[in-house]
Amino acid sequence: MPESHEDKSVAATTVTLCLEADAYRRLGPVLRYLIIGLVDQAFQIQLVSSDPSVSAIAIGPVRAVIHPPLSWPYAARRTEQLLESLSEQAPQIVHALSGDSFVLSSMIAQEF
Repeated sequence: MPESHEDKSVAATTVTLCLEADAYRRLGPVLRYLIIGLVDQAFQIQLVSSDPSVSAIAIGPVRAVIHPPLSWPYAARRTEQLLESLSEQAPQIVHALSGDSFVLSSMIAQEF
């Protein structure tokens, strides 16, 4: 009997990419190819940014999570809200695509 290559007991891996406006401007065209490649490999993708234009590359099953800027005095509360919204689809892999998003990606990785 041939083995089934589908293992329905294993959940798809969620990849969270954190980027800001500068990274989106520089890497936008390349990010489309990266996202398509990750989707082809059955990863669930989340794009986290404070720049609403990032949602333009959220194609198909890709989820864009747009958050308000995490600046004082609202940073703690807005970070809590962001982490709460990400908990719906908890990330297993978190990657920062810009220096501005490094601290945020570190917080997300520590939380999940």
